[in-house]
Amino acid sequence: MFATLKAEAELISETEEHVKEGDGEKQAPTVSVTQQEALSVPLPTSPAADKAKDMPTTPRTPAMQRFHNTLSLVEAEVIELRENKLQEDDTVQKLKEEMKQFREESRASIAKLESRMDKLSQTNDDLRDHLSTTRKELEQRERYIDTLNQ
Repeated sequence: MFATLKAEAELISETEEHVKEGDGEKQAPTVSVTQQEALSVPLPTSPAADKAKDMPTTPRTPAMQRFHNTLSLVEAEVIELRENKLQEDDTVQKLKEEMKQFREESRASIAKLESRMDKLSQTNDDLRDHLSTTRKELEQRERYIDTLNQ
């Protein structure tokens, strides 16, 4: 398969050289590909997959196996740390939102309590005034009664 592709590439290169040298005619390369050959061409894969196929499969030494195991553990640890960081960020964001809501509710509660305290204070002042007036009236009545009794 690669030999066929290599031959086709060489044929195209030769044709381009003839055109550059001035053979006069620009001829298109003739490539005869049957339908069966076209269907048998594998689909392109990723460079990493191609590299993995080309690598020789040598048995791993115990040291290499430990290295790969350690690398896998480190990669797993990094992934876990990233996930934990994202979870922490989400938790921090939720806590910030809850704190903001709590502050708003607290401010509203404080404002209501201040209003109630003002009303109670006013009521207290009114009651003190009324008590003071009532005492004065009672003292006056006592004096009046005392004067009548004499």
